[in-house]
Amino acid sequence: MKKRSLTIVCLLMLVFTADSVAWISFRLPRVIAGGAVGLFRISLDDFKQHYSSRWDYIYSGHINIRTYRDYYLTLQYAKYDNDKVSKQFANQNQTQQLPRWQQEFINFGVRWYSDTAGKWNFYTGLGLTFITVEEQPGLSLFVNSSSDQKKGRGFFLELGTNFQFLPHLAWLVELEMTSAGEGGMPGFVGHSIGGYTFQTGLEFYF
Repeated sequence: MKKRSLTIVCLLMLVFTADSVAWISFRLPRVIAGGAVGLFRISLDDFKQHYSSRWDYIYSGHINIRTYRDYYLTLQYAKYDNDKVSKQFANQNQTQQLPRWQQEFINFGVRWYSDTAGKWNFYTGLGLTFITVEEQPGLSLFVNSSSDQKKGRGFFLELGTNFQFLPHLAWLVELEMTSAGEGGMPGFVGHSIGGYTFQTGLEFYF
């Protein structure tokens, strides 16, 4: 009985020591922070009523904190503006008020890195997204809407890669999908105020 207990204790110490060494020697940093710029395409079908294009620039920033080995908690912020008014709407509009769409994203979730050896690191992430939309007063795309500010919540999924070209600096390329319904409604494709983001930027390793 004593020999069995001693064997179990030795095995546990060996596993703990090996895991500690792996943690210390792990290549990925404890904190990754960065920013990016790209293009966002909103999924909302009715967007074409007022705007000539669903595509416009998006700006984002993020911070990732490593919790265990190659798993990170990620917090992200992004802003999307679209004022590309359709000519048809501008001609029909009698008030001379032109619509402007401002949209902010806050994402919170988990990111996982698949590569720990080379300069290229591939990652995927998922989690919750919280979206705030502000429209031009009186020109809402939403039926029976009494407010010019809308809120939606849903989920996000991201796929990306970064290339560490300096000890504490990496270049990233990313594709992200968000799906969220206004007012807590289901955010299926065509009825979602989420969409698709293609972006590139820089990350700092700490």
